[in-house]
Amino acid sequence: MKVRILNIGDEVLNGYVINTNAAFIASKLNELGFINNKITVIKDDFEDIKNEVIDFLSSDEEVLFTTGGLGPTHDDITKEAIASALDLELVYYQEAENNFKKQLGKSFPKCNYKQAYFPKQSKLLNNENGTADGAIIEKDNKSIIVLVGPPSEMIPMFEKDVVCYLSNKNKSFDLIKDFIIMGISEALVEEKIQYLEKKYNLRIGLYVDCGYLRVQIRANNETSFTKAIFEITRNLKENIISNGEKIETVIVNKLKLLGYKISFAESCTGGLLASSIISVSGSSSIFSESLICYSIDSKITRLKVDPNTVEKYGVISTEVAQEMVKGLANITNSQICISTTGIAGPNNPYLDKPMGLVCYSIKINENFYNEEKIFKGDRNIIRLKATRWILYRLFTLLK
Repeated sequence: MKVRILNIGDEVLNGYVINTNAAFIASKLNELGFINNKITVIKDDFEDIKNEVIDFLSSDEEVLFTTGGLGPTHDDITKEAIASALDLELVYYQEAENNFKKQLGKSFPKCNYKQAYFPKQSKLLNNENGTADGAIIEKDNKSIIVLVGPPSEMIPMFEKDVVCYLSNKNKSFDLIKDFIIMGISEALVEEKIQYLEKKYNLRIGLYVDCGYLRVQIRANNETSFTKAIFEITRNLKENIISNGEKIETVIVNKLKLLGYKISFAESCTGGLLASSIISVSGSSSIFSESLICYSIDSKITRLKVDPNTVEKYGVISTEVAQEMVKGLANITNSQICISTTGIAGPNNPYLDKPMGLVCYSIKINENFYNEEKIFKGDRNIIRLKATRWILYRLFTLLK
């Protein structure tokens, strides 16, 4: 079943707001077995929105998703344009008024009443996190799903109501499975698994992110699907970390099983390791403490790094990283302690050290694992790649 996504808003078109809505909706549609045919971004213009809806109506696509333009201000005209394109009148929904009054209380600007008008025949999607409800409009065997713009409101709305609606609508799902791969190059993964497309008449997608790869297999034959999964698992068994979960989630779940606590002492990564772990729900049960010891002085005073070690090996060294992790362990008593020190750039004051060099130490109980590795990219890409690599190394050590 083909669908399209229409993101509406001057702020999105002009780049002031990153279009995360398109990425979220497209990925969810993919999981549900829909074929996303087109993603379009347009400004808050009545005629532009209307023309896009009319174009959708004449296409072979069956579902249109819109985001944005449902607020109370004069430039929020998505519902009006859709109603015009569908030749439907706007009618007042008391249900929508009741919903936004729950958010606003008794006192609010009169313009909020604008949010209670929807095209006739709309099925409302209650917004539990904001004042603007969404809607589903069905006409001529097509569906228009009208969603709010703010991701913090759109995502819960999508997951609560839209997923159920789509699941009932599309009965011809592909079989889909994802693998998250780390510690191996894209080219080598391609070499190990791409032959499976012809062998089993299925589709394999390889998607690159910063520090990891996502391999997705799609098939409509269960036997081929099962055989391909077996071969992918066999060929990449050393590098598969999960069936869709990112490395930080895998680590948190592993530490929960082990009953371990984890702590960090970060220099070049600047808290990104700790932030990655804390982003996972339930991480409070395994996360102990984190220090950002950026300067040489803080490494010496807080973590008791020996000044002679710094003098002999340099602050960017595995020797200093190991002393940092020893000091951290003495402070926290965590079963796992990790330290980082490196050069994220763009300036490099160390003539004898390459840009992107990161030295780290992982202490698991009484054992130390040290490594230095060079990462390519700008400052924040280096930090992110280093963070994901270190978590991957921890994953391999805990297997």
